Amino acid sequence: MNLNGLDSLIVDNPAAAVSDYEGIDMTDVVELDEQQIRFWMEAAQEKTKLGLRVIAEHGPVLDASLLNDAGIDNISHFQSRTTIRTRTVTKNKRAFMLGWNDDWHWDGNRAVGRYAVREMTHRSLRKYFGLD
Repeated sequence: MNLNGLDSLIVDNPAAAVSDYEGIDMTDVVELDEQQIRFWMEAAQEKTKLGLRVIAEHGPVLDASLLNDAGIDNISHFQSRTTIRTRTVTKNKRAFMLGWNDDWHWDGNRAVGRYAVREMTHRSLRKYFGLD
């Protein structure tokens, strides 16, 4: 993990354009800072951390099938774990870490749709995983 104390960082991925979030419901999706992400990860299972690493690498908006490709077979469980842990960390019973698009669905065993996290959460995840 590279926590060199810089307040600003350069993200390898260009910042998501506003249009990237188009069609994604971001209602009650919270911003998590670096300290909250570290605390969040303390109780996270390895599969959940794997999914969050995928989001860190490909986000802040990404195709949900990338989670399947990384070995997250039970996307519903992953989504549930992120919601429960985010609500615990923020003490906000309405909080979500992930937003998703309205036409998100399953095609057999594959997730079809997009997930998104807030920019700050994305930066915090990238720092946590040492990507920046």
